[in-house]
Amino acid sequence: MVDSFIQSLKAPKDIASFKMDWEMSLVHLERVWNRVEGAFGNSAKWGGFSGKYQRARREDQLLAYLRMARDSAEHGITEITNTIPGGMAINPVDKSKPVVIHSLHVSDGRVTMSGSENAQVEIIPPHVELVPVTNRGVVKNVPTLHMGISLENVTMAEALQMARDYYSGLIDQAAAFFEKA
Repeated sequence: MVDSFIQSLKAPKDIASFKMDWEMSLVHLERVWNRVEGAFGNSAKWGGFSGKYQRARREDQLLAYLRMARDSAEHGITEITNTIPGGMAINPVDKSKPVVIHSLHVSDGRVTMSGSENAQVEIIPPHVELVPVTNRGVVKNVPTLHMGISLENVTMAEALQMARDYYSGLIDQAAAFFEKA
């Protein structure tokens, strides 16, 4: 199920759908943990097996943030994302030369330039960004690392994929561990 949300986040229909898919993906990630715990939690070996995963869910920036964001979305009243409106930028084609614009007209969403030199227009689409989340007075900042890997240029879809891969590994490890038991 998380895979379909990842695909939706990569090619969103609109901002509202993107935000809804993000929130639903958080619910499904947490559901994976709950199902693994439900399947194996009654085993005497659960405590020994689950310790490193419980620690990662508390201490890894991305995993802890996603848990807190899910809790905040589910139980809180504050937003877990921020919408950045789109816009337009006029940049130089050649950065060593100045931009010259003799006339600029914006009407009905269309930009018309005349007499311009060394100018290119960039349309910046609206997008969604993560924000610090709060639940029960505890604040989690936007993660910058996951398992020691920088999240600096990682999209929300890529971060979700990283978390999905982590939980997929958890399922595989649990199945192998408890199958032997």
